[in-house]
Amino acid sequence: MKRFLGFSLVELVFTILILGLFITPIASLFLANRKIEVSAKNLFVAMNLANSMISQLSHVDAASLVEIMDIKDDDLPLGLSLGDLELNACPDGFSRISSLVRKSFENSLGEYYLIAVEIQWNHSFTGQTRTYSLEDVRIIP
Repeated sequence: MKRFLGFSLVELVFTILILGLFITPIASLFLANRKIEVSAKNLFVAMNLANSMISQLSHVDAASLVEIMDIKDDDLPLGLSLGDLELNACPDGFSRISSLVRKSFENSLGEYYLIAVEIQWNHSFTGQTRTYSLEDVRIIP
């Protein structure tokens, strides 16, 4: 009686099928993790862009502040430009829109500026435009 060493075709097919059943969910987890990683990175960049603009506008001399509405970085007025505020430009794919609106308190105790910054970028997997907004108040003494 001869003994054959090796695997039959049926054994190989079942082995590949079982391995495929285990590897497919693991591979999809890696893809989902990559999407989450990219989204988190983009949100982190957007938060830093908004925070840096608000922080710098909060430290500008009150006499230098002027009202601006929905202005992109390139169109900021003199005294509030990126160079004047010592800020870097947005990375590729991101845009920053800023507003600075002068308002009065209801009880006439003074005025303040409402600082609003909106960061927009395109989601790399879906192509949808994502937005992060941040607001702060600067009280005028």
